[in-house]
Amino acid sequence: MKTYFDDNNPFPENGNVRMHQVARFLAMSESSVYRKMKEPNFPQPTRRSSRLVVFDAAEIRQWRASQNQHSH
Repeated sequence: MKTYFDDNNPFPENGNVRMHQVARFLAMSESSVYRKMKEPNFPQPTRRSSRLVVFDAAEIRQWRASQNQHSH
């Protein structure tokens, strides 16, 4: 499975994304994403089934942008 992003497979502007996509987009491990989920300002996923958890891509993009603003 292709897990990196390029011009043919960019991180979406909106819609639902899976955990591995979020981890790759944020340049962190899935374990780190789970730790971030405990923070109140991190976007929370939606459970679609017992095994499927998705995030809102727009919320992830907004969170990353806010982190970049705090670091500059």
